[in-house]
Amino acid sequence: MKLIYIHGGPGLNSEPEKNIFPSTNNFKFICWNEPIVSNTSKSSAYANWLQSVEDCINQEARDGKVIVMGHSFGAFALNEILPRISSQIHKVILVSPIFDLLTLDLNIMNLAIKLLEETGARDQALFFELKKNEMKSMTNSKRVEILAQALNIDGLLLHYWKKQDSAKSYHQYLEKRPVSFDSFMMVRKSIQEDRLRHSFSGAVSIFYGKYDPVSSLFQNQQLQDQLYPNAETFILDHSGHYPHLEESENLFSQINI
Repeated sequence: MKLIYIHGGPGLNSEPEKNIFPSTNNFKFICWNEPIVSNTSKSSAYANWLQSVEDCINQEARDGKVIVMGHSFGAFALNEILPRISSQIHKVILVSPIFDLLTLDLNIMNLAIKLLEETGARDQALFFELKKNEMKSMTNSKRVEILAQALNIDGLLLHYWKKQDSAKSYHQYLEKRPVSFDSFMMVRKSIQEDRLRHSFSGAVSIFYGKYDPVSSLFQNQQLQDQLYPNAETFILDHSGHYPHLEESENLFSQINI
């Protein structure tokens, strides 16, 4: 069965997953990549992001229902279009899903502060601590600008992982299509809602890495119960934010199709 993979980000791509996903007879992987962001576009960067995902799913589902997997921010975006594509979906798989953007941003800030304190950069750590405390009252645009500064801290993204060999493999492939901070800024700034809104009663499997610093069942539980009432949930014991790459075979073996 076709499995359409919606990567996280924004600003990322599916190049690593395309090269790392295991060979399996159960799934034909279709790896979607976000559209190029243009400063001259008259439409919302997030709207273009969503439309591209929807077009991909519609295209691939012409000859039968598909499985859709959304990772991290990809899971957040997928929720926006589920009401329009639900009839074409055999199953939804969410991996390290983001349910609330403010919660995500605060978690990233906490990670940045911890890393700076560990490296002795106390002045920087204090700066981000102060900004984190102001985030709930910030405009979306200002919050994203502060978040981008945190994401640029050396080594921060490597702390999303439990297995550093998996992290190195991922970033090796990502170098072929580097992260676009322009895309990150434009997409995030054009999002109007911080939280997921749409309930989906179909078949759903949700996976979390036990050592994920930015997404957890503990923080998502209330919204998850409301939005995905029939979901089965798995906690993978040896991974962080990328359990589909750190524990690929384990994760895909637990997906009942």
